[in-house]
This record gives sequence, structure tokens and C-alpha cells, in this order.
Amino acid sequence: MKSNNYIGVAWLMVIGVSLPYAAIAQADGSQRKVITTTTVGDVKTFKTSRSDRAHFQGSIGISTNDYFRGSYDNVDKDLDQIVYTTGLSTVFELPNSNQGAVTGLSLTLGTANNFASSDERPALEDDGHWYESNWYAGLAGRLGSDWFGSVTYTAYSNPVSDNEPTHEAAVAFKYVGKNLAGNLKPQLKLAAPFAGNRDNGFFASVSLTPQTKLSKGGAYPVTLKFPLEVGGGFDDYYGTSSGSAAYARLGVSASTPLASVPSRYGSWSILGEIGVLARNDDLRAAEPAFADDAVVPSATLTLKVTY
Repeated sequence: MKSNNYIGVAWLMVIGVSLPYAAIAQADGSQRKVITTTTVGDVKTFKTSRSDRAHFQGSIGISTNDYFRGSYDNVDKDLDQIVYTTGLSTVFELPNSNQGAVTGLSLTLGTANNFASSDERPALEDDGHWYESNWYAGLAGRLGSDWFGSVTYTAYSNPVSDNEPTHEAAVAFKYVGKNLAGNLKPQLKLAAPFAGNRDNGFFASVSLTPQTKLSKGGAYPVTLKFPLEVGGGFDDYYGTSSGSAAYARLGVSASTPLASVPSRYGSWSILGEIGVLARNDDLRAAEPAFADDAVVPSATLTLKVTY
């Protein structure tokens, strides 16, 4: 089966379970956190004031380039084209998940798609604006009082290629204790492809995401975050003979809720981020025909909604 058919089925599944819950969602007072996963296997939280056990999340965005875990992903930094991103997921809070060593369990089903402003795809067999379509399922929860944990399955595919999707399993652990270390929100992530177009090597990363409130009052409070990630692939994760390769990414982001949108339409926010990616010689050598830049600047702007 071509990857296009896989992704078409995934889109129908996610949209089918998302829209009914989005339509009936009702506000329910004070906010609380829900633990969830992302396409690439990270564990995170979002706030909701709704009592429903199912939550819908959507996003649309624009980015100056696309580098996946430090590796060139069909759109480079030269600004001859830009990336349009979309995301759609449903998070189910599992019943009877507030007792024992693992609490707050949730199941996330989602998809993420990238479109380029130009239809030229030099790293793929064919050209096309829609060059990336991924879908995933993740289980996340709180481990004891100070940790989050998640397990995520993701299928990465290229709609313009006949290659099978790359299937990957990832585990992530994030420390959220109420101390200085917890304020940095350190996360350890391990991921490994196991089938499909690529099944070699494994990936590991460590990240920090300190944040501060720039303004707490008013209709548009601003939150600043300073994400830092160091990661690498081992045993030819980035391709044949790539060996071990590494990167570091540093950025700053600002986000604010759109309080002018009535709560019955969900919680809307906008996020802007600028960053810089530094890649070592081994990672650059793994893709000399496409992009061998050592330093790659980037900028993104994203509109998000949560029900």
C-alpha cells in the first residue's frame, strides 16, 4: 500500500474522533493540566477548563525551513521557499487513571503535515508541495509525583514518494519537580525506527525548556520560553555510513492566549519562535547533496487551538 493511502486512512480516523468531541465541549471552571505526546515522541502538557475526557487540538503555522532532528528535511534555510505546517490530534484521558504509581494516563491520536511553497523536492523521487505526512499514537502519564513519561509510535511518510513509511518507537521522560531542576523541565528521549523505509540505528536527545512570564496581567499575557536541545543519531541512524552524528538547537519563543476568542470556541493562542541549529561535521557529511550548512537559523509562527 502506498504511503498516500496510509495517511488518508489516518486523517479520517483522527478527524472522525476529533470533531464530535470538539462540537460538544463545554467549559467547566478552573484550569487543569493534561499530559500528552507529540508527533516526534516528546511528552508535554496543555491546560484545559473542560470536564470532558476527550480534547481536540489543532494548529497551523509557517516556518522558514525544515530540519528534522538536525537533518535536512526538504526545505533549507535559503528562503527560496517556506513551509506551511498543520497538526490535528485528539487526547483521551483514560478512566480510572488517578491511582497507583502511574496516574493521569492519556491516549493521543494525531497527524502532522507539511507543505512547501515551491513544488521542487530535491531529496525525493518526485516533486510536490505536500512533502511530509506523519501520524502517531502515544500513551503518556505522571510517574510518581515528579516525572512525566510517554511511549509514542509514529509513522513518517512522504506523500510524493512510493516508499513505505518509516515506523518508529520513542520513549520520553521529563522531570517536573517543584525545584530549580524542575523549572528547567529537563527531558530525555530515546527513539528507534523498526520497520519501513529505514530501520537502522537509534536517536537520543536531552532538552531543557525554562520559561518565564513576561506579563501576567491584561488580556494578552506573554510567556517566554528558552528551549535548548542536544541530540544525536547512532549506528547509522541518519543513513548508510553516517555513523554517529550530533546537533544542538537553541531558541527563544513567545506565546500569548487570544482572550478575545469566546471560550465556547476553545482556547486559542499564538506562538512565535526564532532559533539556531548547529550541526557537527558527521551530520553535515550525511547529506552533502542537499544541505551541508553548519549553522541554520530559523523562525516559526503558529496558531493553536485546544478544546
